[in-house]
Amino acid sequence: MSAKDVRIGDTMSLQQARVEAGINWDASEAARVGEHNLSLVVCWARVRLYRSVAAGQSSVGATASQASGRTAAFGGVSIVEDHRQLVELVQISRLMDNVLKIANDMKIISASRPNTFVSLEDDE
Repeated sequence: MSAKDVRIGDTMSLQQARVEAGINWDASEAARVGEHNLSLVVCWARVRLYRSVAAGQSSVGATASQASGRTAAFGGVSIVEDHRQLVELVQISRLMDNVLKIANDMKIISASRPNTFVSLEDDE
């Protein structure tokens, strides 16, 4: 899609629209990742509670070292507490910082190299 196909109205510049899109993306991504991670943590807490009750423990909730990596079956589904399933929040601002660093490195490196591009234009 080209920029000419995007209509942002008379009140917003293209730069403002890009910033708003980034802000909206970050908010949506934060909500999505937060919801995903929270559902995993709640599930794991339920598994720990189930294990402690099933084992007849007097204290509710096993320690992380006791519960981590063990499997519990609920309705025929095995649930393993695997913290690698948690999703890291990636925001546009952090991605853009990385892109800017790469662009700056490219400028520095390319400036130190001789120009090896061949021109297709006539030198007349």
